[in-house]
Amino acid sequence: PAARSAYTLVELFLTIAVLAIILGLMIDLANRVRRTSADKLTRQLLQQLNALMDNYLEHSNSQLPPVTPFLETMPIPDEPALQIAAQQNNADFVRYLRTQSDLSMPNKSTADKQDVFAGLPLNLYDEVTLHDPWGSPIVFMPRQHPLIGMAPGDKFFFFSAGPDRKFLTRQDNLYSYEEPGVP
Repeated sequence: PAARSAYTLVELFLTIAVLAIILGLMIDLANRVRRTSADKLTRQLLQQLNALMDNYLEHSNSQLPPVTPFLETMPIPDEPALQIAAQQNNADFVRYLRTQSDLSMPNKSTADKQDVFAGLPLNLYDEVTLHDPWGSPIVFMPRQHPLIGMAPGDKFFFFSAGPDRKFLTRQDNLYSYEEPGVP
């Protein structure tokens, strides 16, 4: 009998099927790693903002920055209106803290006081607003709100809309008062 030197059609399809399964698993793993990385980066940013705000309050006689409230109207606005409110809240917060850098960073030299957010990655900070890795503005909440979040001790907090980019879907929102590493 002659030696077979070519693949059969069944072997070829089987090889393609195995490669497709492996590729699918790799794509799923890459998406999970990306999501975990974005969650971790957002949680770190929220913790940094909490620390910055604590430092700011310590040097400003405990006066919160005057920012546009995120959610104070009834009935609850629709998601596009919430996105606009979040953008305004964020821009007000960034603008105010940048102008108050003497209060928020009393131990730094004048050259270092130009921008309190200077060390943040470019994809999170565009000199006007702070964004999470999904592109939504980080929101400053001076007080608790039952639809948004309830920080311990009625303290201010920051939050991110999370991967779905919707502010009132709490299942994937990230909060600055959550412990690091808590999903």
